[in-house]
Amino acid sequence: MDEPVKWLGRNHRTSRHDALTIGYLYATKGKEAAQAAISHIVLDKTVSAADKMAKKLIRSGMSSILKQLKSVKSLRL
Repeated sequence: MDEPVKWLGRNHRTSRHDALTIGYLYATKGKEAAQAAISHIVLDKTVSAADKMAKKLIRSGMSSILKQLKSVKSLRL
């Protein structure tokens, strides 16, 4: 399923990660192949969502830290 990564890079999930692919696999390779494809897609989406959440949390955390540093710096003890 991930072969398009060779030419699409990070956008490879626009290819072969859809219901049409699952149907094709079911018709040509059987139920287990279709179930594996569904699991693959769900895992990809889960990892992507976790990555986005981690980046958001890091950005918000860094923003908070920088604000705190600025307020401490402005005290000039």
